[in-house]
Amino acid sequence: MNLPVRFYKLFRCWSLDVVTGAVASGIFFINIFDVKMPLWWWFVLPTSVWVVYTLDHVLDGLKAKQKELSIDRHIYHFKNKKVLLLMIGIIVAINTIIVLFFMPFKMILWGAILLFLLGLYFIINIYLFGNNKFLTQKEFAIAVFYVAGVMLGPLFYKTGYPETWQIILTVVFVLLVWIEGIMASWFDYENDLHDGNISFAVIFGKRKTRFFLIFLIIMTFLLLKVTVFFITDFRRFAALIVEALMNLSLLLILLNPGIMKKGERYRVFGEMVFWLPFLLLVV
Repeated sequence: MNLPVRFYKLFRCWSLDVVTGAVASGIFFINIFDVKMPLWWWFVLPTSVWVVYTLDHVLDGLKAKQKELSIDRHIYHFKNKKVLLLMIGIIVAINTIIVLFFMPFKMILWGAILLFLLGLYFIINIYLFGNNKFLTQKEFAIAVFYVAGVMLGPLFYKTGYPETWQIILTVVFVLLVWIEGIMASWFDYENDLHDGNISFAVIFGKRKTRFFLIFLIIMTFLLLKVTVFFITDFRRFAALIVEALMNLSLLLILLNPGIMKKGERYRVFGEMVFWLPFLLLVV
């Protein structure tokens, strides 16, 4: 394995592809809400996303225990769980200090409510609905909490209430994250069955999952078409085009399973779809 490939595999194992996407997503919401964010936010956002995703992967590895894992990221987190948990503890401590000293109290309250809801979801998921496969599939919950976490800062600093076009583009972003999550479960169907993981595709089957993905992609394009009626300036148009490109990219991944399955390209390109909002920096 050559050096660039090894580097990128490590980059993905550390969830840095997801972190990069989170920063780009933050830029998207900064753009549509037309706000400027304080310096500390640019540290807290990516590190918080890294903590959540890394902890999730570590827990997946711990749940598997002696089972033979088949997904590289889970294998890596299982083998390096002690170092990763130590890093999580350090980052949580640093972010806590930053939040207490720099974040406005009202914003802390918003974040606390979001964390409470996230914790409540996990508790309900594990202790109340642990045996209910339909209720324990997590792709939609991840999409909602991911977008809520990324947009919380820009929304806080926005003046006034969100406009209709901003709400629609936010809903579309949730759908895009949900589509990518379901699509990953569709590609990972055999591996998830092997590892005993619960996912959308495992619950509903590959055929129904594919039909549902196509339905969501079509619905997303229709929502973007509705947004056209609210376009009054280039900033709005640029945000709409970026989301349209993201949706089209996800469709192309779905329509080319033979190519995308090799070397887990669906994961690579699926995560890179959420790098597209970086285009807003040059328009």
